[in-house]
Formats: sequence, C-alpha cells, structure tokens
Amino acid sequence: MPIIAFANQKGGVGKTTSVLNAGWSLAQQHRRVLLVDLDPQASLTSMLGLDAFEANLAHVLGITERGTTEIAAIIRPIGQRLDLVPGDILLSRTELGLVVRASREHQLARVLAPLRDRYDLILIDAPPSLGMLTINALVAAQWVLVPTLLDALALRGLGLFVETLAEVQAEYTQAAQMLGVLPTLADLRTVHARDVLTALRNRPDLRLFDTIIPRSIRFSEAALAQQPIAQYDPTNTGAAAYAALAEEILARA
Repeated sequence: MPIIAFANQKGGVGKTTSVLNAGWSLAQQHRRVLLVDLDPQASLTSMLGLDAFEANLAHVLGITERGTTEIAAIIRPIGQRLDLVPGDILLSRTELGLVVRASREHQLARVLAPLRDRYDLILIDAPPSLGMLTINALVAAQWVLVPTLLDALALRGLGLFVETLAEVQAEYTQAAQMLGVLPTLADLRTVHARDVLTALRNRPDLRLFDTIIPRSIRFSEAALAQQPIAQYDPTNTGAAAYAALAEEILARA
C-alpha cells in the first residue's frame, strides 16, 4: 500500500488542494484512499467543513506521550472510497512534544500501520515546514510528491526542499523517495512560467509530472463549497488535470 506525502517547505503552493483533489480522483479510479491532515493549520479538515476539536490526529499521536485514541476511531468518510484523518491546531503541541519522545520520527508510521490492509493509498498533507511532523511524514511514506509554483522564488524553495529530502534519506534509510514534482496554479501564458517549467524539465532527478495544474478561480469556489473540483465543476480543466495526475500517480507508485 503506497503512502505518499505531499510536502513542500513553502506554503501557498497548492499542497492541500492537491491532496484533496488527487485523493478524490484516485477514489474515482476505484481505489480506497485515506487522506491524513498532518498540518496544524488543519486546512484540509477545514476545507471539508469538518470540526475536529474532539477527535483528531493530535489525540492519536499524543504530545510527550502516546495518545490514548485509536486512529480508526477518528476516521471520517468524505466520499465513496475516500476517508479523512482530521487535523487540528493541537498538532502544534504534538510537534513540540515529539522532541522528547523515543522513536520520535516514527510515530506517524506507528499509528498508520494498522490501516495498511484497509486502504489502497494513503495521502499525507504535510505542514509547510521542515519540523518534526514533516520528518514523520517523510519517514512514514514511501513516496513524496512536491507541489510547486512556476516562479523563481518557488524554484529556490524547491531546491532547498530537495536538499533537505536528501539529508533525511541519508539519515533514515526507509525515508520517502521522490515520486515527482507537480507544477500547480500554473499560467503558461507568461514567459516567466514557461522558463521555470523548462528549468524543471531539465532536472531529471525531480521526475517532473507531465500533468500541470492550471490556475483557476474554480478551485477557490470549490473550496468555499467544501467540495473537490471534480464534484463542484466536473467540466473544469482543473478537474481533468487532477484526473490525469491520478493516472500518473498510479503508474509511478
């Protein structure tokens, strides 16, 4: 069962949007998919209109000690063959508490282990940082998918993340391998975006996806409606892009 961490140390790159919409498209491909909201901002949970204060991933992971809640108890169905492990701001306390715990880098892997026979894929929405929660995501996952904008600053941030990923892989032999870099919020009408895309394509180590997620106001509208883009507007080019991404993920993972 592939576990894929969606991660980038830079925020605002469409990471949470990609987790939700890729997960939805994979479920439409008759895969049983679990989304894990590991971000203390809980954007994925909020995007789906859920209140996770009383039952969320922080209660499973714990803080300075193991949590007393089983992960199966907090899973919420959000679509056919699609479930969510909700996040919460309490995960910020978990991140601080993990520092003093034994096997601190393996706590997410530990709590996900009982779900291996229940799902075909698990997608982790990692925080936009390189803290202990992100390290847990990279250690728990077999693969990492890195969304990025097509601009120079994002390209620099991507380079820093790739360097950090190499350091994590050197430290933890079971850490995630690069599944691919995903261009998001792309407007290829601009020369700058096309130049950055060319630079990415010239880096075979990044395993750039063929799929490019276009910029569209429909994504914001879908988030406001608390729906994946393919449910909100099935004819939108963004919906087609995430369907194509799902095919690429299945082929690679």
